[in-house]
Amino acid sequence: MMKKIINADWKDLSLPEELQLWVDCGFIIVDGCVFLAGLFKGNPGINNHFDKTGIECFVNSFHIDDYVSERYLDYSCLFCNKILSQWECNNDNKAEYLNVIISLDDFGSVIKIHMKREGENWLNSNLDKYEDAILETSTPL
Repeated sequence: MMKKIINADWKDLSLPEELQLWVDCGFIIVDGCVFLAGLFKGNPGINNHFDKTGIECFVNSFHIDDYVSERYLDYSCLFCNKILSQWECNNDNKAEYLNVIISLDDFGSVIKIHMKREGENWLNSNLDKYEDAILETSTPL
């Protein structure tokens, strides 16, 4: 993935309108979980199967290939950067950090968004064990 990022051409790249609308809607926090406001369709509730991070990753999930037909990593990085910037600009509680995960294969890219929490993770700490390329980043700690 690093080679693809290094070789990315960022000139004249802008988000498709649909993706920009997800960013522009901002965030909503419900029961200690953060959701992109445009995706929130009612309280998903915490059950025995998921922790808060799992619920956020389930709701805050995007298939970039639903919005673009090429340059999946480029658009994924741009989208995540805008999400993280929106969080930094509009989050009143600077103690909470947002995490974004990009998984990439030959057919597209999936993005998951969640708050960083002690004792909760979406990914295994060894990213090399995953078949798909994985990029994980967050707002600064």
